[in-house]
Amino acid sequence: MRRLILTLLLLALQGLGRLAGAPAGAEAVLVVTGDMHSAYDRTAQFVALVDRLKAEHPALPLAVLLNGDTQEYGNALARRSGGEIDFALYAALVRRAPVILNLGNHEADYFALEETVQRAEAVGMKVIGNIVNRGTGRPFAPASVPLQLGTHTATVVGLAPDALATYRVAVRPSLDLADPVVWAKEYFPRLLGGPGEGVESNTPPPLPLVVSHCGLAADRELLKLVPDGTLFSGAHSHLRFVEPFGRTVYFHTGSWTQHVALAWLCRDEAGVLRWQVEPLPVPADGPADPELAAVIRDVRERWLIPEDRAVVGQTKRAMETPEAARFVARVLREGAKADAAFIGNTTFGGGLPAGDVTQLEFDACVRFDGPVYTATVGGARLRTLLAAANQGPETPFAERGGEFNFADGPDVIEDARHYRIATTDWGAKNTARYFGEPAIVWTERPELRLKTLVRDRLVRDRVLSFPATPQDPITPAAVLDSDTLVEFGRRLFEAYAPEEIQEEFEFPSKQEWDEFAARLQAALESNDLRRLAAYEPEARAALLALRALPEYGDYADWLTERLDYISAAQQAVVAPAPGPVKPDPGPKPIPAPASAELPSYALWLDRMKTRAVPARAPLLLPRLQRVFIEEGVPAELVWLAETESTFNPAARSPVGARGLFQLMPETAKRLGLQTFLPDERTDPEKSARAAARYLRYLHGRFGDWPLVLAAYNAGEGRVWRTLKSGNASTFAEIAGSLPAETRMYVPKVLATIETRAGVSPARLAAPGA
Repeated sequence: MRRLILTLLLLALQGLGRLAGAPAGAEAVLVVTGDMHSAYDRTAQFVALVDRLKAEHPALPLAVLLNGDTQEYGNALARRSGGEIDFALYAALVRRAPVILNLGNHEADYFALEETVQRAEAVGMKVIGNIVNRGTGRPFAPASVPLQLGTHTATVVGLAPDALATYRVAVRPSLDLADPVVWAKEYFPRLLGGPGEGVESNTPPPLPLVVSHCGLAADRELLKLVPDGTLFSGAHSHLRFVEPFGRTVYFHTGSWTQHVALAWLCRDEAGVLRWQVEPLPVPADGPADPELAAVIRDVRERWLIPEDRAVVGQTKRAMETPEAARFVARVLREGAKADAAFIGNTTFGGGLPAGDVTQLEFDACVRFDGPVYTATVGGARLRTLLAAANQGPETPFAERGGEFNFADGPDVIEDARHYRIATTDWGAKNTARYFGEPAIVWTERPELRLKTLVRDRLVRDRVLSFPATPQDPITPAAVLDSDTLVEFGRRLFEAYAPEEIQEEFEFPSKQEWDEFAARLQAALESNDLRRLAAYEPEARAALLALRALPEYGDYADWLTERLDYISAAQQAVVAPAPGPVKPDPGPKPIPAPASAELPSYALWLDRMKTRAVPARAPLLLPRLQRVFIEEGVPAELVWLAETESTFNPAARSPVGARGLFQLMPETAKRLGLQTFLPDERTDPEKSARAAARYLRYLHGRFGDWPLVLAAYNAGEGRVWRTLKSGNASTFAEIAGSLPAETRMYVPKVLATIETRAGVSPARLAAPGA
């Protein structure tokens, strides 16, 4: 009651009037949106909109449907915080109404899909989808759930896209995706019913609701399979429109939470239930839920870095996404000296604000970068391409494409003339999808990059120019923007990486980085040092690229340590075979037993002796050592953090480990850490306490520090099984059967402890000693 009174008072004070008048005969309302992509400038406003709707129609049943892609890995704030705001949004909505989330291709952007579903369900959401866990053969979530809307029962069915390439690389092996049309032909009749069902019963059949994240092309076929009167929400194509088909209503709500749809369940004059769908904007400057707004401010303060906040340019006025996209197309046209320019619609997320534009805002608008391509087409072809571009809510349904271009071109086109057109690498690589047939032959313009062209238009101050050759001196600059760093890193990669690597590994996009990380992880988990060693040139080039990309900094620290393993593995596999035994000239000092039996220990001692202490270590060591001592674990073991993260509290690995001590989510939770809202693994003292307790537990099980470290890295179960199967008792005996990463990890950690703390493996005390 208090919340209702405050909401009504706020409305009266702000003079906002009514949000939406319910149609005649309305008996329930759904708030529907999709393709939100962690766009936080309207998140709190979305929740406030739900509050206002409830306040204006207190007697009307209300529910919220989220049609996939609520998360966005490309948002640096979301990525670093593990989607903290997204999960706070879920919880805020659940406190207000029933909420159903249909799984899209971005719901596994921060965690494995199974964990994402568990986290969403933990706050009270219902999750649906038709994605099957390849490992277990069971679906990650049910394909349908019932939804009670007052006296009416609805069946809500969810579908996900079947294009595996649109999902995060790390989770692809766990996914079994179904062709949506084939799946619907099998399951729609049973889940949604059809004409005539329920006639012999006094109970009416459930209302059919379809929530599809499959895109327009698949939805055209799915629409043929649903009962008349279905409410059909589409997403994935970033479109916005409403299209009726008899009593069925098909609609998309756009992207970045710029709009939602209100779906009113009404009775017409004949008493027949019908859906009326009303698009509704969500203004960025509109009323905001204060609680969620505070969460967003807090997360921004904790996770944004100076590069995110840096002003990269200015605009004279705010531009919504369609206008901003056409502006970018115009910039591309002029920069490429072309007659027309075309950019795929999903390149764009949010619009551009008025005045200063920060790096974070710029990246939210122009999501992807790449080289520019040009081609020549005839006038008739250009006219056709421009006619199909710049689709909006008013575009006739028959003329809609699931994907389209935002474009800028000439007002007058002569059929007899030839015209130069420009696009991005994405458009050129997918020319049939965006430009039709016959296929256009494109020529790369490597000197032009999309984001650089746009920044040059927006920028107020020019920054560091790139060196023409690797030998040119690099001049320091007061400000290095993200686009400058990306281009600089790309040029360094092209200058230094071997030709054979450049042919197989381009400067990484998110997808390319994920694919490389997955391959490297497989090599780390194999027990083949030669396979791991072969990654040295590719990993070095990838690290150079990651260091140039601020948003990949946490992963760069992870890769730095793995590159160390890789180069050490090279030394190990090329070590010369022992020659003939020469007469012993005299007695030699006997090495400590623990060191002598450790494979590659001498190699790592030699490497660590000349290595500088990580810059973060002196600030963190006193706190970490105090925690380890309190937990009864040798203080010297805090140097484990150098090997795990180079003392970066925010470091993360592609498989989900995080923090100074790279704890996996399940391990962290067993040790009492919270892994979201917030992720306590990034708290130095809390993660240190958890790591110390885990090390103490492992020592109690294995009784030997090399085995403890092997279990910490490879998993206690794997080490225990390897010991038993080989009837072994030491790390040296089982090292050849453990992952290549573990074979390098154990001697490195122990050599680091001896180098930094002066304590050899033989002198490392047991817990509590």
